[in-house]
Amino acid sequence: MVLTLTALLLGGLAPATAGTTRSGEAPAAEPSAGVFHPVPARRVLDTYVNASPARPAPGQAVTTGFGGAVPDDATAVVLNLTVRGPRTPGHLTAWPHGAPQPAVSSLNFAAGQTVANAVVVRPGDDGTVDVLNGSTGALDVVVDVTGYFAPPAPGADPAAGRFVAGTPARVLDTRESSGTVPAGGTRSVPVAGRDGVPQAGASAVLLNLTTTRAAAAGYLTAWGDGARPGTSSVVFGAGSTTATLALVPLGEDGHVSLFNGSTKPVDVVADVAGYVEGGSAAPGDGSIVPVTPTRFLDTRSAKGAPTPAARHSADVKVLGTAGVPAREVSAVVVSLTATREQKPGYLTAYATGESSAGVSTLNFIAARTVGNLAVVPVGSDGRISVLNGSAGRADIVGDVVGYVAQPAGSQDPAPGLTDCWAAGRCVSLQSTGGHVAALATDGTGRHAVPGATSAGFLSCPTATCQMLEVDDRPSRSWTFHTRAVDGSWTSRVVKTNPPANPNDPPYYDSPTVYTGFTCSALDECVLVGYYDDTVVRGGERYVISGKTFTASSSAGEYGRVACRGVGDCVATKSDGFGFDGGLSYFRGGSWTDTDSTGPDKGHLDSVACMPGGPCLAAVYYNGTTSPTPVDRIDSQQVTRIADVPLQEPVELACSATACHALGLVDGRLAAAVSDGSTWTRQDLPSTPQRASGDVRQLLCSRDDYCVARGSAPAEQLIYAGGRWRTSPSY
Repeated sequence: MVLTLTALLLGGLAPATAGTTRSGEAPAAEPSAGVFHPVPARRVLDTYVNASPARPAPGQAVTTGFGGAVPDDATAVVLNLTVRGPRTPGHLTAWPHGAPQPAVSSLNFAAGQTVANAVVVRPGDDGTVDVLNGSTGALDVVVDVTGYFAPPAPGADPAAGRFVAGTPARVLDTRESSGTVPAGGTRSVPVAGRDGVPQAGASAVLLNLTTTRAAAAGYLTAWGDGARPGTSSVVFGAGSTTATLALVPLGEDGHVSLFNGSTKPVDVVADVAGYVEGGSAAPGDGSIVPVTPTRFLDTRSAKGAPTPAARHSADVKVLGTAGVPAREVSAVVVSLTATREQKPGYLTAYATGESSAGVSTLNFIAARTVGNLAVVPVGSDGRISVLNGSAGRADIVGDVVGYVAQPAGSQDPAPGLTDCWAAGRCVSLQSTGGHVAALATDGTGRHAVPGATSAGFLSCPTATCQMLEVDDRPSRSWTFHTRAVDGSWTSRVVKTNPPANPNDPPYYDSPTVYTGFTCSALDECVLVGYYDDTVVRGGERYVISGKTFTASSSAGEYGRVACRGVGDCVATKSDGFGFDGGLSYFRGGSWTDTDSTGPDKGHLDSVACMPGGPCLAAVYYNGTTSPTPVDRIDSQQVTRIADVPLQEPVELACSATACHALGLVDGRLAAAVSDGSTWTRQDLPSTPQRASGDVRQLLCSRDDYCVARGSAPAEQLIYAGGRWRTSPSY
């Protein structure tokens, strides 16, 4: 997913008079700082496809929310605006619903032009924004939400790098004040202390820069102190109106400098959309760090990558180059330019190794140089990819102007089977085409799992994770794949199956269903499951301790297994008919079975343990809609605690301090937390996963960082800092 921030704008420019937000006028809602969270792009408005809301009439606005993709405490949202089929030239303006309409343009267009641009907008008090049709004709509006800013989590570093969004305000319009910027000339623009930007304490500003009434083609460069960099912020053609959202460092005097790299004068308009807080502290998770603009890609000279052919991508390394750190970076802020295009088309920037997701970063026509700014997630190999989405060759120029800091371990896990050993320190498995790769968020990136053909069971008691790949076919092997702290994997066979025996009775062919796997330490793991056929029904238990592999059977069907310490585990089971259940304790190298679930009937299902503390197990009653009973297991004593206020099936996971539960309330996903005795309901963000009530995996690390995932790859929730949120990973 790419967070697009600008696009080429053609057509009318919004006036600079009536309604412009100026210092001294009625203030907008108080802005607040926030850390950046990209989200999977979601369409929240399309007046072309849907009849409601209706397309906005000339001079009228349409209101939209964010489809549950943005939490209530978001301080700003990033929206990709698209105008489709406008009858006349004009502009779109996006602003907080309920606030005065600012006299700025978010997107300019010509008659008949379908064009996109993105804006950073503060939501209104009701969590919606307005989009104005600033033309005299009919048009359709499409809005995609691609990211948001939210307050830092409790206890997070609140210092440098937080973005503060405000109502757009005009800080420069040469058409009505200082006159054009001459050819080869520079204009210094005071920004600090104006229109919501503090006099001191800001390191950079987010400016919507527009060139208009250009007498000749050229470019505009924006920067703070020091020598002018050899980069471009806006690329414009003769007679065009072109706009770009630029992240510009502030000079020590609170000014920004604008250079006209054209042979003729040009008018420049600048609207400030927000600022980045300064400070000397190390930036925290999600903070934006501006850098001196530096060119990292120019396919005209094969710098970074060669010219991509039609429908091909340029893959270029960004980590460790152009002022960007080699690690602890989640995204880069880059200015991209398409030039020498043979055919009309688009560019899409995205993390290498991921999908381009059918979105565009900028659109272009043949032989027309177009610039754009984007925040692009970085792939696990430290690269980004830029797709040439046209039928011909196109050159690409890229300048890095900043990055989004993400300390090691603060990233959310990627799609796939996942386990975490600490907050944000996770490993996710991905299996494609008979190959398995592991993506880690501890800074080690992506590594292949040699010899693995499918993603097996995964457990990460520490950074040295174990993946067990089970193959029950005759003469095949069970393989342990072990992850080292540097992210590399090694493999060893732990069990080889005997060859097929034609004299075995038919029930020997019934496959075992494996339902639970966990490791309490490296090479100290337990796997449970069951088999069921017309002759035999029973559970199976496997213990892998060092190089020793032992198997045993038990009456009943095993469900889940959890460990509270090394070699101290408990597994749940039922009688195979869904009525009476029980527990199996593994301690001292042997198993002990019980047939009672404690005070009530019903079999135990999900189980989770606090490290060194009690375990909790949810009782399953086959479809009841009542609150779910929960048993507490201390040593081998079972007591009934308060019911969790959720309907079954309930998933449990424990950290060192609390146990979390996800289940249903009136058909929708809901959450609760327990100290081991009582339960408290928790709020969840509105997501498709919540509406479907679909949870396939719930896990928590020792320090109370939890991941919940549904069956769809993009349906992921994260618990961190005392609240649940949607995951920004993909």
